[in-house]
Parts: sequence; C-alpha cells; structure tokens
Amino acid sequence: MGGRTWVQSEVGKGSTFHFLVRFGLQQETSRRPWLTSEAVQGVPVLVVDDNRTNRRILEDMLATWGMLPTLAADGPSALAEMKRAAAAGRPHPLALIDVMMPDMDGFAVAERIKADRDLASCTLLLLSSAGQPLNRERCKELGIVRCMTKPVKQFDLLNAIRDALSAPGAEEQSPGPHAAAAPGAVLPLRILLAEDGLVNQQVAVGLLALRGHRVVVANNGKEALAALEKEPFDLVLMDVEMPEMDGLEATIAIRQKEKITGGHVWVLAMTAHAMKGAREHCLQAGMDGYLSKPIQARSLYEAVEAVRPAAAPAPEREVRPPVTDVLDWGAALERVGGETELLRTMASLFLQECTHLMPEIRRGITSKDCVVLRRAAHTLRASADYFTAKAAVDAASRLEAMGRKGDLSGAEEAWTALEYEINRLLPVLASYA
Repeated sequence: MGGRTWVQSEVGKGSTFHFLVRFGLQQETSRRPWLTSEAVQGVPVLVVDDNRTNRRILEDMLATWGMLPTLAADGPSALAEMKRAAAAGRPHPLALIDVMMPDMDGFAVAERIKADRDLASCTLLLLSSAGQPLNRERCKELGIVRCMTKPVKQFDLLNAIRDALSAPGAEEQSPGPHAAAAPGAVLPLRILLAEDGLVNQQVAVGLLALRGHRVVVANNGKEALAALEKEPFDLVLMDVEMPEMDGLEATIAIRQKEKITGGHVWVLAMTAHAMKGAREHCLQAGMDGYLSKPIQARSLYEAVEAVRPAAAPAPEREVRPPVTDVLDWGAALERVGGETELLRTMASLFLQECTHLMPEIRRGITSKDCVVLRRAAHTLRASADYFTAKAAVDAASRLEAMGRKGDLSGAEEAWTALEYEINRLLPVLASYA
C-alpha cells in the first residue's frame, strides 16, 4: 500500500509498533479549516500598543503562529527598539501599531518610521478601535498596507499579515530557517527530546512517532548533552525548566562546543512560561525557535517541518468526548491531534506523575524549599494543562509563582486548593485511562 512499518523496542520497558500509510482525501469539505501559518513562521514582528492587555493578546496570537513578537508600550520605545534591531542587522520586517496612543499616536509613529531610511522598509499594519474614523488618505501616504478594527480576530489578522508581507512594495521577507516546509516523502528526523515531565514526553513522542520520526528522550540537560555526544541529531526539542541542568544552560553548552567542532544542531525551546521576556531569553541562549506548552499537535508539526518536511500529514480526528466540570476532553483531544489512545496514555502517566509530584510540592512547602516547590508545581501545572483542567492548573500556578518569588505566605491555603482540585481530577482521569 506504499507505506512503511517499524518498531522501537527497549529491553525491560517494552515495544512500540508504528505504521504509516497513505489514504485518499475525503470528499466532504472540512467544517472547521485550520489556519495555515507557514508563510509567517519565524518572522519578527513589533507590536506597539499602550494597552497591556492588547499587547498580551497580540503576543499570544503571533507566538501561536511561530512568529517572534517584540512588545513596545509607546511610540518612543518602539522607535528605539527598531533602531536597536536595525543597528544589530536584524531590522523588523513588520510592525502592528495601535492608532490611539498618548503623546505619539500611531500615525506619528508610522511617519517617523517611513522618514528613517534604516526603518522605512518595515511593513506597517494599523489597529484602530471600533467606531474610530481613520484618514485613509494619510494611511496611503504613509505606506500603511492595512488598517484593521480591534478586537482583531485570529483568522483575519493572520490573513492580513500574510497579505501584507506579500503585498507589492513590501520588502521581500524570507521567513528564514523557521519557515515550515510543505510535507513530503522524506526520511524521518532524528530528534532529541529533553524533557523531565512524563506527560510532556509521551505527548511529544507520540505525536512525532505519527510522522515517522525517531525520538530519543533525555530527562534533563546533562542527559541531553550526553546523548549528543553519542550520536548526531537533526533537532533538539529542549524544555527550559529541568532539574540538574535546565534547557538554557544545556543550549549554551551546545553552542560553545559548536564553536570548536563546527556545525549547528537546531534547538527549539519548549516552555510553559508566558512571562514577558521568556522568548528573548531562549533566543539569547542560542535556541533557534520557541514552542509553547502545552504542546499543540499542529504547532509541533509546523516547528518540526521548519527543519525538514515530515513524512506524513497530521492526522485529523472528529472524536469529541463530552466536557465535564473538571476538564475539557474536547480541547484536550484537539491538543493531541485527536489521538484518543495517546490521550488515554497521557492520563495514565499523569496519575503516575502525581504520586511523586504532589509529595514533592508538599515537601517544598514544609521545608520552605522554594526551588523544589517551583519545579514540582511547574511540572504538575504543565501536565494538567494538557487536559485543560483549569482549576488544577490555576492552583498549581499559584504555588509555582510563590516558589519563584521566594514568598511562601499563603502556601498552605494554596496547597489545600491544589489538593482539592487534584483529588477531583484524578478519579476522572483514572476512569478514562
């Protein structure tokens, strides 16, 4: 049938059997088409808006498509950032600018950009509030390629950005090495997965196996470096938060060695942090890209295909288990590409993880060990997030934040809330598993 089969086996642990086969396309048009972000993945973009919430919403949208957003709260800081980037040889190819800002509005910012020959090649999109009249002639004079009304829908914004970057007069912007290639029949990638969370490991390995990729798992940065010494890899998926040696330290070590040996292995960060500056820290450490957790099936495939086309298209499933008051099965299934067996395995692994993560969190609180508390709560939060168990995620997030700040006042109350939510979640997952 033109496919292939293979097996991965490890003594004492068991075997996993795989197969790939091509089938014909269904005749019925999909009722919910996916956004295609290949054309914009890896493209830097500057977001200028004085409203913090608006900046955060746009940042999340852009990062979801694999873009590299930089945020500015006003016109002067936006211009300063653009000059800094241009001087470093990495000018911004695109800027999303809010119209209504104090002191210097969006038009004034656009005028300053177009008047500066080092910045003038930047493609500009203007964002205005509903009901706010826009001077279309001035937009045309300033070379603004698109004006959009807030709140902006994801689909509309993605299409606008793709059109803007390919519009006549816009600078030809190559998406660079982050751009996802079209799927094709190629040899599987050799991927090193550095991740300490059992659920995260299972999700990534399960999804990548569906594409025919060979995955080796390392539980921390030290194990990742040791694995790279033994054999070459096409790509490293590197978790940022890991014990013994975190992902940033490991990446720095990889890049330092490459200065001597030559070569360049792709390293993609994986982190559940949504904190400002997280992406910048990853790139400064030498990482080539950024993948947010919990991992989404399509985001993972796009990131991997940016290195090399994968061997088979992502599977589509229409299975949608019912939503409960504890978690959202439908959203959880969507995150793993509709693979019910993978989700069932994840549920089993989460049950295992909780048997040591919950005692670790308790130990961190009792002994006032903020490092232990932060790491255990971080791993638990990231794993629970796969099942969209919002209450459990929020409870773990509170304890993670306390560990990060070093302030454990209120930790007992937060622990009680977490224990309650986990005790609600575990029976549901156990029943499903």
